[in-house]
Amino acid sequence: MEISNYFSTEIHAWEKELFNDFMYCGHKQFVPNHLDYQVLENTDNRWTLINRDGEFFIQSNVCLHRQAEISRGRGNGKIHMCKAHCWTYDEDGAIKSTPHFQEKIYGNLKRKKLVNWNDVFFTQEIDLDLKKAGVDHLIDFGKYEFHSSSKTDYNFNWKTFAEVYLENLHIYAMHPGLRKFVDPQNLEWSFGDRWSLQKIGVRDSLTGNDSVAYSDMIEALNKDGVTPEFGAVWIYIYPNIMIEWYPKTIAVSTIYSPEPEKTVNYVELFFEKDATEEWKEAFERVYNETALEDEEACYLLHRGRKALWLNEESESGPVQEKLEAGLIHFWNWYDLNL
Repeated sequence: MEISNYFSTEIHAWEKELFNDFMYCGHKQFVPNHLDYQVLENTDNRWTLINRDGEFFIQSNVCLHRQAEISRGRGNGKIHMCKAHCWTYDEDGAIKSTPHFQEKIYGNLKRKKLVNWNDVFFTQEIDLDLKKAGVDHLIDFGKYEFHSSSKTDYNFNWKTFAEVYLENLHIYAMHPGLRKFVDPQNLEWSFGDRWSLQKIGVRDSLTGNDSVAYSDMIEALNKDGVTPEFGAVWIYIYPNIMIEWYPKTIAVSTIYSPEPEKTVNYVELFFEKDATEEWKEAFERVYNETALEDEEACYLLHRGRKALWLNEESESGPVQEKLEAGLIHFWNWYDLNL
């Protein structure tokens, strides 16, 4: 990939259309009942997820009058009212009342029906067959409960984040805890039109970890009598959606890019219903530690690439055929959609 692709405002404008074309729109647990709604923070509160008689939609969260934000958080109700001027909308998103306007005003909030994939909602169909990939028994959201969400801002290009996610070579150099928990050589890839899936094995011996956080997590696993089938399963749905399985845990991440050198990552954590508080706390420490190490790797790449870009140079290196196989697949998808 050309170095300029990480910094070009023209290319970035096109990429933002990709983000809007295929969107992750939350989970069924967020709106389990008829007329439940939740404003989706990962869309900058642009959209609200709504359950209407078991059909699921995203609806615009911006008033048609003066474009104020209508709602925040979650709730249940037939009526959505904009607090700025009290315009109200019915359960179909149609204008219901417009105080102090004598003539009837008609209009509807934008709305999109969603695709339900494994109780996760997208704006388009996805051909990802978990059973064929051999992980349907692991990534079964029916066994999990939503726990928490977080947001992190970075000052590098979103593709840098994607590339670090899609290669395992850096695990040896950047992750002292993770590299003694997972075995990057025991790695199996699966690929689809717009996704990749990594199954990475767990080490035969989990003793002697250099990370206190990982040692605590392994101790929690041992207390629960859990022998992990894999160290992790990492799914990337292009351009910006990640679904990750870890023992007793699922994480859903979505990344967005307001500017070429800015990336925002939203993370939602789900834990198995019988997961202990000890496990949850131990896993969160591990997850945060690994995320900080990935952040360091991203900034190393960003600073080197920016130095080349500022000097009007472009370089690229070889790809390790197994540990970095996801990079080639992602770059090919990106080039096809450019």
